[in-house]
Amino acid sequence: MNPIEVHLLSKNFTVKEGAAFRKTSKTITALEGVSFSVKKGEIFGLLGPNGAGKTTTIKTICTLLQPTSGEVRVNGHDVVKESQQARQDLGVMLTGDRTLYWKLSGRENLEYFAALYHMNRDQAKKRIQYLL
Repeated sequence: MNPIEVHLLSKNFTVKEGAAFRKTSKTITALEGVSFSVKKGEIFGLLGPNGAGKTTTIKTICTLLQPTSGEVRVNGHDVVKESQQARQDLGVMLTGDRTLYWKLSGRENLEYFAALYHMNRDQAKKRIQYLL
């Protein structure tokens, strides 16, 4: 078992186009049949041109998006059926997303994610102090 396993991952989005009262639905395929695995200790780069599906792939691995089809496992946990367990083994910061994170200090970010992943409060405080 590899820490990250992606098998035949596909993701479709439905978008509406047209004027307010004459909108039509259109399906966009962001990912189609993507497969790869990342071995323990391996440095892995996901490269491609704009629109190739890199962010969609990462967001699917991180449980932020549900795949249309295929399977993604993080340390053996299915990201759809066992999303909480998969998230506990991941840490990711998508740099294009300037939401809440940039307003928080380093300590506040760590506290936020510790709470998000249901870490024991005392254990989180010790771990954060150690990391900082």
